[in-house]
Amino acid sequence: MDKLDLDEKKLSAQNLIILHEAVERLTNPQGLTVNGIKGDRWSKYWEVYEDQPDDDVMQILQLPPGKIKELNNKNGKMTDSTTQALLPHLDVMDKLDLDEETLSAQNLIILHEAVKRLTNPQGLTVNGISGDHWEKHWKVYEDQLNDDVLQILKIRSGKIKVLEIKDVWMTDSMVQALLPHLDVMDELGLESRPNDMNLNLYMEDISRKIMDRQSKVF
Repeated sequence: MDKLDLDEKKLSAQNLIILHEAVERLTNPQGLTVNGIKGDRWSKYWEVYEDQPDDDVMQILQLPPGKIKELNNKNGKMTDSTTQALLPHLDVMDKLDLDEETLSAQNLIILHEAVKRLTNPQGLTVNGISGDHWEKHWKVYEDQLNDDVLQILKIRSGKIKVLEIKDVWMTDSMVQALLPHLDVMDELGLESRPNDMNLNLYMEDISRKIMDRQSKVF
């Protein structure tokens, strides 16, 4: 066979695993294209879908490390259990795509710390960013719970080098938690909600922090 196109969303985890194993065992897996991907790559490429049962996702993530080189989880959910099951794969994975907006702060922190501890974090790309950069690259989003945003901003200074704040209504606590990071951050992207008067009140403090840092450099 030269080409195989199938709807992976409709396959059970067990049947997906059987197919991946079969393609991996082919004499010439490069000779087969599965869903537009060469067989040798597809055999270790996995995608998680929006409506996939948690048990199916867990079954995939409980494969031995090395069986998953690329994981596309842009549309799936990451629970506490699936986050923990993913960790052993990170050291031998090449690429991880996930929806950071739907992850709890606790699981995001766990993943960032795990990537930081990798033997070769540069060897893993997370959401298009090299692992050694992603582990200090953070985003907070409009629909995230205030407690989750605050939990991220309360991470020890130095662990956040790049921060993107996406349309978040900044509370007093959030702004106060942000200020200590400005001394050691490389990049801050601030997209606050329109008429966020609370943030406007603190712009002087933020500007002063930035000016103090510039004066130390020069």
